[in-house]
Amino acid sequence: MEAETKVTLDAIRGWLVAENPKAPVGDVEQYAHQMLSYFEASVSVLVLGAVVAHPRTAAPMENPHLKVRTASLSAMQKLRRIKRTDVAWCAVKNAIDKAAKEASDGS
Repeated sequence: MEAETKVTLDAIRGWLVAENPKAPVGDVEQYAHQMLSYFEASVSVLVLGAVVAHPRTAAPMENPHLKVRTASLSAMQKLRRIKRTDVAWCAVKNAIDKAAKEASDGS
């Protein structure tokens, strides 16, 4: 897998189907959507932090993506028919690490 692989819904689907060829399409689809939500929420938390400014009042508040990330992880754990996810998780981890590095380099 290339280091520059983009994490997209289609890419996640492809990785999951390759590792789980007999998995039901619905389970693959649900897992892929939850993994993409997890990825996007994780990047948001890394870039913006766990505490962000409220959009109207500018008061400090918990980053709402913390709850999205937790809910997505929980939903993926319930999809037991998706057995092999190493390729997808490696790609997501690498993309999250890259986003974290870019965020820290830019600050």
